[in-house]
Amino acid sequence: MKDAQISLKTLSHLQRDGVRFTIAGYQRGFRWTRAEVRALLDDVREFSLAFPAESGAFYCLQPVVVTPAPDGSRIVIDGQQRLTTLYLFYCCCSWMLPPSARYNLLPFSIRYPGRPRLQECLEVLSEKEYTGAGRFAAETAEFEDDIDCHYLLEAYRCIGDWLHGLLKSPSARAGLGSLKNTFDTRVSLIWYEIPNLSAADQAALFSMLNTGKLALTDAELIRALLLERKAGQAGSPPDPADAAALQQSIASGWDEMEASLRDERFWKFLTGGRGGDRAVSSPTRLDFLLRILALLVNRGLLADADRNTPKGPPLAVPEEANQERFSFYVFSVWLKLLQQQAADGGSGDDAVTHIRDSIRALYRLLQSWHEDVPRYHRIGFLTAASLRPAAELMAELTAIDWQASSASSEDGFDRALLALIRRELFGPAPLAPGAFRDWLTGLQYPKDAHRIRQILLLYNLAALEAAEAGSRFPFELYRDSRLNWDLEHINAVANAAAGEPDHSIGNLTLLAGFINRACQNDAFSVKRGVILEQAAVGAFIPLCTRKVFRKDFPGAGASPNWSESDKKAYTEDIIRSLCSFLKLEDIGHES
Repeated sequence: MKDAQISLKTLSHLQRDGVRFTIAGYQRGFRWTRAEVRALLDDVREFSLAFPAESGAFYCLQPVVVTPAPDGSRIVIDGQQRLTTLYLFYCCCSWMLPPSARYNLLPFSIRYPGRPRLQECLEVLSEKEYTGAGRFAAETAEFEDDIDCHYLLEAYRCIGDWLHGLLKSPSARAGLGSLKNTFDTRVSLIWYEIPNLSAADQAALFSMLNTGKLALTDAELIRALLLERKAGQAGSPPDPADAAALQQSIASGWDEMEASLRDERFWKFLTGGRGGDRAVSSPTRLDFLLRILALLVNRGLLADADRNTPKGPPLAVPEEANQERFSFYVFSVWLKLLQQQAADGGSGDDAVTHIRDSIRALYRLLQSWHEDVPRYHRIGFLTAASLRPAAELMAELTAIDWQASSASSEDGFDRALLALIRRELFGPAPLAPGAFRDWLTGLQYPKDAHRIRQILLLYNLAALEAAEAGSRFPFELYRDSRLNWDLEHINAVANAAAGEPDHSIGNLTLLAGFINRACQNDAFSVKRGVILEQAAVGAFIPLCTRKVFRKDFPGAGASPNWSESDKKAYTEDIIRSLCSFLKLEDIGHES
């Protein structure tokens, strides 16, 4: 959003600045249940225990969106539930601290001008000691007929019970002051302030934020951070024309990259189509790119800065404690570090320009991988086959590529990709051809279903590169959840000859679920007709699946059935193709 001012503020900052919040009438009242209140309290306490004060770590909460009011307060557009819960925590906590620690305790004030009963209830709670659920219920019964007050009282009871639970443990009781200090100085709000918003614009923005039409993703927050810092950076005032040009460059570049990432061919190549990965499922796909860069900066630049200045406050962000806003947190720290280095004379580069160029460089690198067919296939295999979070994998690949480039190694990255594929398949110890043969022929469905899918995907990539130069495997179709790719028994289990069904890789191939279901128990000749018919009407049938049902591989027999000799010849073709693709012969020679 244009002209937004964005920063990280602790609750002690709000207390220092005397911040007053106003909840406008267009907002619904307080509606958090015990589950949400308890989750916030537990998260902060777990953070406090895992990262003591001397660690210098911060816990980052979701954004608070505000706009200035004529009376100097801040009108809350988004964040009412979190702010009210924090306010209630301080109200309740004050009675459990020594009197000397209660002075000037509340970090801010909240006003509900359109809800007088709610305002009265809040004022009563700010002055009432919590001594237990039964007595509290009797003392506040007059407010229970108001739905807004009901939720407020439930939240206060939840916080009181939670704190009383801590006081039963001597160690937790001793740590109450430390916990409050964590809330004071180490819980950071993402402060998102938009100036000059009319009441109508406020209500419209509130509606968009709360219906999901507008999401304050990490990408949106980071863009606002960079644009705002460039417009008003410290030091000598920037040339207005230069600042405007850079702002336009950032905004247009952001939109261009987001549009490119909306191409499913590029997206599925990068992400493998994982649905449960937070960075992949964000409504803004640029979040994924920024997550990769945040991981690299946090583990590289910020970690190096911490090692070089061990006595200073740590810069690297604890990843496990800040999952939801990790990227924004890292970019905030990175920007401050670059600005400090520039102020100290360590660099003449503009911090915002440097970060913009770093984002662009990473984007161009990912594009180059997508355009290079062999790298496209190898990286696409890793993203499709690996169970690791996609951003983690991409960060590792980027670091390897950068290292190979800095060492001027022309094939270093490509050799590293093959090593990663071998590690994905076999673990840390690579297999020579003989051991690979034994390993592959020992795979059995369904016990080894995941590994067999990996092998057959790689077999298709190897065959495609060998047979059709420049052809690209469509990962966007392979990772399309609607197609539900599965392992198909070439000779149907129901039609197996007397004895045990054959679940070896020599009797398995890749096939989309809807085709598999149409012919899963049919004879080989019937399946062949269905599959070749689907291929003729444009359905995607992987190259090696077509080869199987056409018997188009060395040693295949002419029989209309899938014979034992066909299975052996097919298995040998897989072994031959993958030994060559993975360069296992080189490993055999080294052994």
